[in-house]
Amino acid sequence: MIDIALVAGCVAAASSQAPAAAAPDDGTALISKAQIALRAEDYPRAESLAAQATLGPQAGQAWLILGMARFRQRELEPARAAFALAASLDPASAIAEFDLGSALFELARFADAKTAYLAAAALDPTIAPLATYDAAFAAVKLDDLALGVILLQSAKDLSLKLGRTSLAQKSEEALQAVTQERISEGQARIRELAKRGRDDLRDARTGTAIEDYRAALAEADAIAAPAVDQAELRFGLGYAELRSDQLPASLQDLGEAVRLAPSEAAFHFMLGLAEERSDLSGRAWDDFQQSLALGLSKGDRERADRYLSLLWDRRLEWQKVALEAHAGFGYDSDVPESGVVVTASSSGLTQTSAPYVSADLEAEWRVLGNDRDGLSLEYRFNQLAYLSPPDQLDVYSLQEHALEIEGVWSPRAWLSLSLEVRPFVQFEGIANFGPFQTGLFLGPEITVREGLGFESSLRYAHTFKQSLDPNYAYLSGNRDDLWVRETLRLTVWRLWIGYRFELEQVGVESTSVDSLSFPCPTASVLCPPPSAENYLIPYSYASQEASAGAAVYLPWALRASLDLRYEYRPYQGDSYLQGTGPKGLISYRRPRTDNRYTAEASLRRLFGQHLSVSLQYSVFVNTSDIDNTKPATELDYDDKNYVKQVAEISVGTEW
Repeated sequence: MIDIALVAGCVAAASSQAPAAAAPDDGTALISKAQIALRAEDYPRAESLAAQATLGPQAGQAWLILGMARFRQRELEPARAAFALAASLDPASAIAEFDLGSALFELARFADAKTAYLAAAALDPTIAPLATYDAAFAAVKLDDLALGVILLQSAKDLSLKLGRTSLAQKSEEALQAVTQERISEGQARIRELAKRGRDDLRDARTGTAIEDYRAALAEADAIAAPAVDQAELRFGLGYAELRSDQLPASLQDLGEAVRLAPSEAAFHFMLGLAEERSDLSGRAWDDFQQSLALGLSKGDRERADRYLSLLWDRRLEWQKVALEAHAGFGYDSDVPESGVVVTASSSGLTQTSAPYVSADLEAEWRVLGNDRDGLSLEYRFNQLAYLSPPDQLDVYSLQEHALEIEGVWSPRAWLSLSLEVRPFVQFEGIANFGPFQTGLFLGPEITVREGLGFESSLRYAHTFKQSLDPNYAYLSGNRDDLWVRETLRLTVWRLWIGYRFELEQVGVESTSVDSLSFPCPTASVLCPPPSAENYLIPYSYASQEASAGAAVYLPWALRASLDLRYEYRPYQGDSYLQGTGPKGLISYRRPRTDNRYTAEASLRRLFGQHLSVSLQYSVFVNTSDIDNTKPATELDYDDKNYVKQVAEISVGTEW
């Protein structure tokens, strides 16, 4: 909006700057007369006199007076043309640029008017406050309220500097009005952009949603929107970035949302999701816990419980110091086939099933770094104790102590290399407690993270074993294992398939024939001959195992899993009878082959941050070519076709 009084003042200022005297032939007299006519508001005469001087050396001043005469008569386009000529003839004239801006403003050519006003302000500091003031209103007319606010603030500052308090006051009043209008406009624009962002997310247009939220944030910054509004926008942007797998940006924006609004439960929850996907497990654990403490909606509360259950399984990976302990009670339907102690004397047992108690303890100290690049030290204790008479199943009770040292190096974000060294010692029995075996487990592992939740691992391990009980000296030896596994990590699902090759290289057991119970009638040809003294049984084998499984994290902090395995195990070497006398080898049978099928199902419930209760059921089905219901030779004394079931309930805690 033009201020006519102020413009008139500028024209008067221009008139006062005209030369006091000049030769009659240079147009000075004409210009002087034209200025007098202009002040007297005799605009036709002023225009006529000025027109006669437009060809003289003071043509610029003449066109300026001519333009003002036309402007006062509301001949806006002719006035604009005259002012434009004046500015071109005298590029240093701030008055010409200012008056050109006024004509353009009245013609509603606000962009050009703003340019002319700013040019005038740049040419003359004395006219700069008024020119900047009017340029601000041209910007407002262009709906550029942000620039209008800036120019009005500048006009106020320039006016105060020159002591023009009246103009400074007017600038302040206009500044407040435009600022409020700018804020109202900005808030409406923010609401519109935020709604568009939400709609884009609903329709899976995450890229467009990100653009909308960023534009809304730029608007919020421009109007200095309250922190709570900016937090909402940061949250929306971070969520959109999380949906599009832009994890670093998502972490930054969701973190800023939490900083601006720390009491918003949903903000902590979403930040926890981004941290979990970024393998920042410790930070994710804290934010999920904080979100629950602040109060989530029912659906998000269930999701947070799921993620806390998931992170519970990985606490030993991300904590500097961690402690995990479990105690369980279970029932085993076929203890001798537990694999705890390989023995040939199970056929003579009167009790083969028994309840048991178990205990596990793991204490880890991460000496350096983290689970991707670091060194850790871990102590493990395991106790399995069968509740049976000492002369029956006591030998199957086993206690193990192990110390694990693991180093991990990740040269790339998608690649990790690790090496594990684990010495161990085992003790057998409870009533007849004694040393059983010691050994050393070591081997490297390669983990490749392909993206989209896929992770591959290749692991090799060599185990040195040395029996400490002379009764089981034949179990000393070596074992080599090779694992290949592919895992898919989805939001609350874990799916995996795997393959394992195992090469067991141990000795041969020699058992007295008198200690065995053969399934044959007395004096039958299927019974060992009287000269038979020892039965020799090899325990070395090379097996191959395929596995598949799934785990899902359910509401109410529940985790359910199912693991299925099939193992093909051919033993190496023949079993045979060793006799007295000149003929040592009496008879033998071909190497034994087993087919093992295993299914393990578990359900775990978390209670708070440190307590869990688990139920586990396992069934093992072994089919073998050793079947004493259909004896082929006198060596088929030990039936290896069985179904074994184990059920257990346990309580665990982690710190």
